[in-house]
Amino acid sequence: MNANLSPRPYRRLLRCSDDRIIGGVCSGLALYFSIDVIIIRAIFLAVLLGMGVGLLVYIVLWVATPAATTAEIRSNNG
Repeated sequence: MNANLSPRPYRRLLRCSDDRIIGGVCSGLALYFSIDVIIIRAIFLAVLLGMGVGLLVYIVLWVATPAATTAEIRSNNG
């Protein structure tokens, strides 16, 4: 076993109340996965227009995830 391996830090999905357009779900997902928020928003838009379930998924995530500021999310996700 390699002694240099450290456990992954605990990450938590949170809505971002600083960089939000509607509920902060896309901003929170972007910070969680460390990718640009435009990519997440484009995916949600494509799913909404293509399959029609994007709105339902967004509402469920909006209700299910607690809100936090960008600084709180960054400190929580390492």
